[in-house]
Amino acid sequence: MRRGEKDPKAERRLLACIHRKEGRTIMEIAELVNEPRSTVTDWLKRIEVNGLGDRHDAKNKGAACKLSDRQLEALVEDLKAGPAAAGLGAGAWTMPLVRAHILKKFHAEYHVHSVWDLVRRLGFAHVKPGPRDARGGRNLRWARRRRTA
Repeated sequence: MRRGEKDPKAERRLLACIHRKEGRTIMEIAELVNEPRSTVTDWLKRIEVNGLGDRHDAKNKGAACKLSDRQLEALVEDLKAGPAAAGLGAGAWTMPLVRAHILKKFHAEYHVHSVWDLVRRLGFAHVKPGPRDARGGRNLRWARRRRTA
């Protein structure tokens, strides 16, 4: 089982179990797998209680969304309508503006970076305006890149 294991951490945990089965002490095992004694003890206890299937780390799904499904749908509609329709008097949404809107309407506080993730998860993309060429309306950055290539 140890040789077929693809996860290196799980392989070391299995190796620790093998060494323990062979009668080695916790300190000897800790030196052999190059881990602290407390870590090896935790591994062995966890596998003894939960079985060999618990040799892998548990996946952390992160914190739950602060907004309900209904609130997320309302937020999507607000984002589509624009900040002027929400009474914010701006021409385009910014992340701090979306954050303020969420706080005002749904009473949920988000960090600006979390708002960025939420907006992307809802299917919106961040568009950063750039300088425009007065002659053709093309983006100057794109025009510069294209000429040099």
